[in-house]
Amino acid sequence: MQAGVENIHMASSILPADAVERVRQVPGVDTAVGVLYAGGGVEVGNRLVPSYFFGVDPGAPFGGPWSLAEGTSEPAANEIVVDQAFARRYGLGLGDTVSVMGYRLVIAGLSNGTFGLAVNITFVNKAALAQVMGVPAQSTSYILVKPTPDADIPRLADSLRQPCQTPT
Repeated sequence: MQAGVENIHMASSILPADAVERVRQVPGVDTAVGVLYAGGGVEVGNRLVPSYFFGVDPGAPFGGPWSLAEGTSEPAANEIVVDQAFARRYGLGLGDTVSVMGYRLVIAGLSNGTFGLAVNITFVNKAALAQVMGVPAQSTSYILVKPTPDADIPRLADSLRQPCQTPT
């Protein structure tokens, strides 16, 4: 994440465009995936449900829903993945539409374990979220890393801080 950011609640992080590639080059990194993040709300009728939006690239090995109940975990540009508890609460299902930041999105997937009383976690297409946010398509807020099996985790963590903080 960006220097000075310690969590996602009421925070913003945009990393340099080449940050994911730089992280991939760090010894001890097996896989690195960039996700784009925005806070906001999902409009359901006249209700605005506080939500964290995670933009994920189709085909990314992780970064999207960690448990899928139904549908797809790889939303297209006009799609969204919401938690099945969220869908039940608001009488929604696959194929129904909600609005996010003025855009109508079709519910293409139902996840598990991503709905809470205070905030809802949703997943959208990364390129589409970047366009809505007015940032380049390769923008990344956070980089998720899978270490190699032999990685020294504390050393890897120290090594990862530098590529993410240095602008290009």
